[in-house]
Amino acid sequence: MEEKKPVKKDQEIVYYQEDEIDLYELWLILKKRWKVVVSTTLIFVITAIVYIFIAKPVYTSSFFVKIPGRYLKTGNSFSRINLISVEETSRIISDLSATIKDKKLLKLPEDKIRNIVNITPSKIKGNQELIEIEIETYKPSIILDISKSLISYLNSNPYVKRKIETERAKLQIFIKESKNKLHEMEKTKELIYKNLKNGKIQNLGFNPLDLDTKILNIKKDIAELEIRLKNLKGFEISVDPAIPEKPSKPKKKLILAVSVVSGLFLGVFLAFFLEWIKNASRRHKEKQL
Repeated sequence: MEEKKPVKKDQEIVYYQEDEIDLYELWLILKKRWKVVVSTTLIFVITAIVYIFIAKPVYTSSFFVKIPGRYLKTGNSFSRINLISVEETSRIISDLSATIKDKKLLKLPEDKIRNIVNITPSKIKGNQELIEIEIETYKPSIILDISKSLISYLNSNPYVKRKIETERAKLQIFIKESKNKLHEMEKTKELIYKNLKNGKIQNLGFNPLDLDTKILNIKKDIAELEIRLKNLKGFEISVDPAIPEKPSKPKKKLILAVSVVSGLFLGVFLAFFLEWIKNASRRHKEKQL
């Protein structure tokens, strides 16, 4: 930058400094130091190519898992509540991604465990019933084995087992109580109709047909409870993982593009830096003279 001479204004000296960069001068520096720019870029590109050739290909696939839940009746409709939250499920799965020792909890052969790169759970926007799980592995053929072992691992978790067993016990109690109530209602109905037939009861004070309605409602409740008990399961695969034909990593085009841009950026920086050092050294020698 060139500094202009001071200009007097109202007895004050004001200094004006050029803020514009001489583009032609920068071009001359780059033209002079073009070997630095080109060699730096080539080093980056060659390094990227070597990495692409030596890096093991990683195959990625994802599948959806249904989280265990229970149903609450509200009027004539049912609302579903997860027994295990999406966050809790994610934490259980994330524990597997730390070390190979943790991955052994999947109870897979050693060679398959060592080919697992990562297991990543993620939420599905607007859906609390399912969770998406992404598998990264060096061998696509073991993806199905990993997904099945993961489901077994989730269902064998003590916290998960306790939650499911507690819900199962509750449903069994409700069914038993409802069946006892149904039995008592049927006995009452039988006794009332018998007494009415024999003339022992003249006025009940209620419509005997109401008993039939109550009995039908209890039977309906029992049927619904038994369906809920039957459908009470652990984690299940909702959508199986697909076997990828091509690796997802390394991303060759992206790596090459980044290497070229990075190499050019650093090369230009080095060119200007070397020129600055040369000029600074020359100015230092001139001052000494």
